[in-house]
Amino acid sequence: MMRSQIRNPKSQIPNPKSEIPTPDYTEYMDKKTFIRVFRVIRGFLLAALVMGGSAQAAEPDKLLPNDSEYVVTLNVRLLLDSALAKKYGLPKMQEILKSDQEFQDIFKSLGMDPLADIHSLTLASTNLSDPAKALFILHGKFDPLKIHAKALDVIQTYGEVLKIQIVDKARYYEVNFPGQPSFYVAVVDASTIVASPGKDAR
Repeated sequence: MMRSQIRNPKSQIPNPKSEIPTPDYTEYMDKKTFIRVFRVIRGFLLAALVMGGSAQAAEPDKLLPNDSEYVVTLNVRLLLDSALAKKYGLPKMQEILKSDQEFQDIFKSLGMDPLADIHSLTLASTNLSDPAKALFILHGKFDPLKIHAKALDVIQTYGEVLKIQIVDKARYYEVNFPGQPSFYVAVVDASTIVASPGKDAR
């Protein structure tokens, strides 16, 4: 936002410094980070659309609610290992990740290679009319200790953006972006992460 222009009441000569905009670096970095995340997610989604016809039936996930109305599972490992994805989708995603040092640092701190350690993603819901009932189940290779250490670092740096909650000895993370509904994430074990926009999705 431009600062208010201050004028000398006698000379009416503009103060050059007053006309220099003061950039909101925090907002800029948030938008920049969002764009990077969006590009990576978009790459996965485009690859999924291209390869969707080759999806194979999978056994129901044990974490699925019994009264699920909607279940979609994407075999990420099968998708990325396909010849078509290796030729068209994977190189672009690798290029995006390698070109962004901040992304590399984040995934390194989490002990995760997103193109190798994510095996499958399942989306389910017990009520399609209620977004809070959506449940995401991510299977792969994860490091719970490194993820928790990164969460503590985020809390120390950004405060209320992330909170750690404990219910019946189970730990989960509450993510709060300004102006957005809360999102809840739990690391079940070294091979499973679950997330939902509602606490009672399951």
